Order: sequence, then C-alpha cells, then structure tokens
Amino acid sequence: MTHHHDAALETYLKHPHTFAYLWNISAWKIQYALPGVFATNPVPVAVNGSLWSLPYEISCYLALTTLWLLRIPRRAAVTGAVMILSDLLHARPPMPPATAFDKYWGVDYYTVKLGLFFAIGAWFSLWRAKVKPSLWLGAALVGVSLAMNHSHEQTAVFVFGFSVFVLALGSTPGLLPKLPEKMGDWSYGLYLYGFPVQQVLAMFGLASAGVAAFAIASTAISLVCAGLSWFLVEKPALAIGRSNR
Repeated sequence: MTHHHDAALETYLKHPHTFAYLWNISAWKIQYALPGVFATNPVPVAVNGSLWSLPYEISCYLALTTLWLLRIPRRAAVTGAVMILSDLLHARPPMPPATAFDKYWGVDYYTVKLGLFFAIGAWFSLWRAKVKPSLWLGAALVGVSLAMNHSHEQTAVFVFGFSVFVLALGSTPGLLPKLPEKMGDWSYGLYLYGFPVQQVLAMFGLASAGVAAFAIASTAISLVCAGLSWFLVEKPALAIGRSNR
C-alpha cells in the first residue's frame, strides 16, 4: 500500500501539468487542472476557478502603467480609455455568432468589458474632487439596461450603471457596515480561496449536506484563509511596496 502510494505521488509530481501549474504564480496564463485532483467533484478538475480574472486584472494594471509612462495628462488618458473601450464594445460582432473569446482589434470581449469597469473606476478616482458617483443614477442605469434587449449597447449601459452604483455604495459614508480598521481587507483573499475551499469540502462529501451547510462551512473556512492571507502575505507585501515608494 505504501509502495503504491509512493509511486502515485512520484507520478503526480513528475506529471508535466503539476509543474506547469506553478506558472499560475505569474497570473498571466492560468492552468486550472492538476492531474487527478478533484476529478470526481460536481465541478470536476478545476482547482481554483477564481484565478480566471487575474490575467485581465494584470492587463488593466499594465495598460494604466503604460498610460502613465506616456506622459499623457492622466485625466485625458483615462477619459480616452473609457471612450475607446466603449467604442470597442459597441463595435464588436454580436454574440452569437461571435463568442466572448473571439478577438476583435486584438482583444476579446472580457478584456473590453472588464477593462471598461476598471477605466470607469480610474476615471472617478482622478475626478473625485469634482465628480461624485450617484447611487440613484447608477441604479437607474442598471434598471434601464435590464429593460433593454440583449446587445452590446445593453452591456455598456449596465457597465456604466453598475460601476457608478458600486462606487457610490462604497464611497458614501454610512451606506455599508464598516469593519474595524485593524482587521484589514480580507475581501480579495475570500475571493481567491473560496473556490479551492469549496472543492476540498466537496471532495470530502459535504456537497451532499445541503446548500446551507455547505455555504456556512465554506464561508467560515474561507474567512480563516482570507484572514491568514491578509496578515501573513498581503499586509506585509503592501508595507514593502509603501517603503519602496
């Protein structure tokens, strides 16, 4: 039994997919599978589906850095980015027959859509002294988008409306409960660790315990992981970044 276990472990460690998975640390090209891991889960194979967003986030940071290096006035640069991404979204071929991963002018649908969310946030950040996002305007635009027929125009209205709504919700004092500042920000850790925690629980059979029990257990464990991530990884890393400014 021990020999069989050792042979299986050796096969796993030598599998090319196991080594390739380490490249996920680059956050540029994501591999979701590890050989044999979670193969019989309700959502099979994927170890951490939450990683799908990382390449798009990195692309946004690189694009913003490039705009800054070009020495274009920052407000003009970000306003231009919002306009260009809006035009690209409007000009894309309809889906179907096109798919979200078909590239148009060198970028796919998610690059344009998520980039527009990011650019709108950057725009409000740069203009925050003069322009405040309106909760009611955001809600109204989201409502209008829900009444529209499915199209890229509908998506654009939703992106603008939802961006404004979320920014207003987060920046208006008293609208959301606030955690003690000493706890830090666990949100990103909760997002990243939630998926693998759920996969592990499903592997041990908790998926059959019902939605409520599964949700409570996965949320509690994911919060522990997120807290540890904040205090052991994210907070120290941010401190290093600030000290190098």
